[in-house]
Amino acid sequence: MPTDSPSISTQPTLSSLPTRTVCGLELDTCGGNGDDECCSGYTCFDNFPLTGTNVCVMDSSDLWFWGARSSIGYDGNTDVEQPTDIEERVYDASAGSQYTLIILSDRSPAVAGQIDNLDSGYRGHFAISRDDLQSGVNELQRIPTFVNLDGDTFNAPQMFKVYAGVESSDGSGDLHSIFIDIDGNIYASGYNNRGQLCLGDEGNREFPTQIKMPNNERAISAAVGIEFTLIVSDKNKLYGW
Repeated sequence: MPTDSPSISTQPTLSSLPTRTVCGLELDTCGGNGDDECCSGYTCFDNFPLTGTNVCVMDSSDLWFWGARSSIGYDGNTDVEQPTDIEERVYDASAGSQYTLIILSDRSPAVAGQIDNLDSGYRGHFAISRDDLQSGVNELQRIPTFVNLDGDTFNAPQMFKVYAGVESSDGSGDLHSIFIDIDGNIYASGYNNRGQLCLGDEGNREFPTQIKMPNNERAISAAVGIEFTLIVSDKNKLYGW
């Protein structure tokens, strides 16, 4: 069961932010002049679904990577010791244990990384069919299928934020992933031994499955722990599972 916190007065939501002044926040109108213009590197999104208002949204940008090359889906044994452009325009990215979640320039979700053993060390955190994965390095691929509150599958929605998880022990596959779409719907996939997928049970999920938010609130942010999840709603509430 989720536990909600008192209102967080210091944390603004997208729907309550001031207008006309700041990059990335709400505008009175798209295509205005002076204070109504988005700052450089932002584009006005007319009637942004999550807020129902006009919002300056950061443009897609280059994604740079360094470290264990398998975590971004690169073959080979040599670590990447200098920042390297992966040559994909992205809106968001999250680095987890040996894998990476990305929102591509068309706002579709994608994943790449290393799975030590697909049979014994995978619980669903890549959020795609096991048939499309292999033990070892998996190159970047789109996440095509989501599951709604009715249990029906549908094509991946446009995404707002992604959150990759951390393993409880190396190679165990005991981790989960969280996704928020541009309408504020939130989804989870992967390991669920303590109910951390927020779905009311302890069964693992292979595909991102929609979480039913209390009071029909919408998600604007999340945090992924080893065996728990925190979600911030558009009503300034913090929920934990």
